[in-house]
Formats: sequence, C-alpha cells, structure tokens
Amino acid sequence: MDAGELIKRARFELHDTGGTEYSNEELLHYLADSVSLLSRLLIEARAPHNIRETWVVVSPSPLPEKFIAMAEYDPKKARIVNNEIYAKRLPLKLRYYIGYERPDRLGFIMDVPEVFEPILSQMVTARALNRNEYNTALEQQYAQMHKAEIIRISRQRDGMVSGADRKPKYEV
Repeated sequence: MDAGELIKRARFELHDTGGTEYSNEELLHYLADSVSLLSRLLIEARAPHNIRETWVVVSPSPLPEKFIAMAEYDPKKARIVNNEIYAKRLPLKLRYYIGYERPDRLGFIMDVPEVFEPILSQMVTARALNRNEYNTALEQQYAQMHKAEIIRISRQRDGMVSGADRKPKYEV
C-alpha cells in the first residue's frame, strides 16, 4: 500500500474525503510519526519478524539498512559509534531490529506489513482528531490502546497468541 492510499483510508474515518479539514501534508506527517512509533513498539514487543541477521567481517562497518537497535547487545563484543559498528572480534553475528521507512510523499510505497495498515490508519485518525485538543491524557490513552493492539497483532503474527488474546471466529 502506498502512503496516499492509507491517508485516503484515514480521511474516510475522519469524514474528510474531500480534504477540506486536513491537508495531505498534515496527515502525511501523522502517518510518518505513526510508522516510527510502530517500529519502536515492535522492538518493545520483541517481535521476531522484525529481527534480521548479518555478519560483520570488517571493523568498523556501516550499520545495515533499516537498522534501529541491536536485538542482542554485548558491549564486550561490539559497540556502535556514529552509525558504524566496531566489533572486538571478527566475524561477528549481528542480530538487529529493523525499522520501517517514514513516508515522505503520497506515492511512497510503504514497507510496513499489510497486517499493520489498519492500526496505522487508526493512529493517523486519532492524531488528527486530537490535533486541537491539547489533551495529553487522551493522547496517552490512544497510545496505550494502539500499543496493546500492535503487540497483540505482532504476537498473533508470530504464533505466540495466548488464549486470552484469541478471539472466537464466531459467536454462539
């Protein structure tokens, strides 16, 4: 999905399909912030599908593309300085979390898994609806709600859903 399609979905939820209340630039800004938050929350959830591995064979080496944080960090083995990794012993197996790229235009093709698109749309909508309220308590409430949903989706995606998180496929 591209950023414009996701913004179109948010506009529908905002009842602003004509674009009279919210500019594309404003919604794109909210979407970019939401993508960054999603990346951070998936790290917090220790989402295995966001972990990549590579081998460092030269020190220093530039950090891999989309690198956000190390999945396993041992300061005795390596350190990161100015977007480079310094390994104390080579080769070094680097396990790291990836982050998703922030959209910067409407046609931007998003690299976020499709399963997270509805929650991104909800996050954009929540930010837009609260833009003039200056209600940080409400923003924190939305953030906690979105965090819980992202963690639930992530665990479900990775097959780690607890019985309490499962929803029945049908009601009796």
